[in-house]
Amino acid sequence: MKNTSQSFRFVLSMESIFNNFPLSAAVTVPPASRLIITSGHVGMGPDGKLTQGLEGQISMAFENLGKALVAAAPQLDSSTIWQHVYQINMYLAGELTQDIIETVFRVHRQVMKDCEPASTMVGVHSLAFGSLFEVSVVCAVPEF
Repeated sequence: MKNTSQSFRFVLSMESIFNNFPLSAAVTVPPASRLIITSGHVGMGPDGKLTQGLEGQISMAFENLGKALVAAAPQLDSSTIWQHVYQINMYLAGELTQDIIETVFRVHRQVMKDCEPASTMVGVHSLAFGSLFEVSVVCAVPEF
């Protein structure tokens, strides 16, 4: 595959990827945990309209996802729920350029702090509702 200045540069070493992005090669889920598996969340506001721009849609999608996770695990709050995310799948409409990947991970770090789940990022032709970004997770919370 040809590497152009606008496409993401390919890193030969997996260690380089894990040192530069907030993700893990593999994770284990603690025993006695309850799994929460979410649907995909997009950057749609309470008015039913997509937020403007990629970064806005990413932020809103994470906000929507956080609300869903807290609703499923009310013993946790919006600041602690991210520590229990073990897998994240992110879908973006269009080509995954380096700028786009950096934007995704910038918002990811703002929201998820030091959480580094197993991660997948995929560029797709289109997403539901004309969204630019969609995210789903697998979360494991302690049984109480």
